[in-house]
Amino acid sequence: MDTNTEVDRHSGIRGLIPFFVLIVSLGSSLQPAQAQLNAELGIKAGRTFTTVSGAELWSDPNRRTGWMLAGTARIPLSDHFMIEFSTAYVQKGARERQSIPNGSTTVTMKMNYIEFPLMVGTRWPIGDGIAGRVLAGPAVGFNMSAKRTADQPSPEAPSLRDQIRRTEISAVVGAGLDININYQTITVDARYHRGLTELMKEPAGDSLQNRGMSVALGVQF
Repeated sequence: MDTNTEVDRHSGIRGLIPFFVLIVSLGSSLQPAQAQLNAELGIKAGRTFTTVSGAELWSDPNRRTGWMLAGTARIPLSDHFMIEFSTAYVQKGARERQSIPNGSTTVTMKMNYIEFPLMVGTRWPIGDGIAGRVLAGPAVGFNMSAKRTADQPSPEAPSLRDQIRRTEISAVVGAGLDININYQTITVDARYHRGLTELMKEPAGDSLQNRGMSVALGVQF
């Protein structure tokens, strides 16, 4: 296994721990509000498979595999419609094999965001204790960290953190299942994220946006 990939995986897991504690603490403090709004609170975790699109330099990028963790609150509007709010920690980025004067190197963009999706969705029964969901909506993301790594790093390369915009607007669409097991609801989600705003502060040439998929497993309280 690639050493950089293994280090990235373990550092990503460690980065999720304080966010997990925060989500659990918020869930406990929101219990009175949950009762008043008839909201369904939940938590979910999963993997992200992201890349970038737009710039010629990244015309054929490979995906970066990362982690995500989210706390959610669903507010039913009727038997079949709902609004879902989320606070999510999401790892994004891309990999690219690029030419350099003495050969080639694999360059990886690693970007971490706190995102706030607001989704409108519909839910319908498809079996005994199983319901399907389809959701769509915008998300506002705030960049928390960004760095560029390479097999052969260049000392002249500028800091990626200084080049990335702090705020991102995305469109999100997804589908999922709710499975009732022993008075608990297990959730399975798959979502597609597409950045709508420019990723770089000063783009060189074509525009550059984040895009990718996420899959997650969670539980509703």
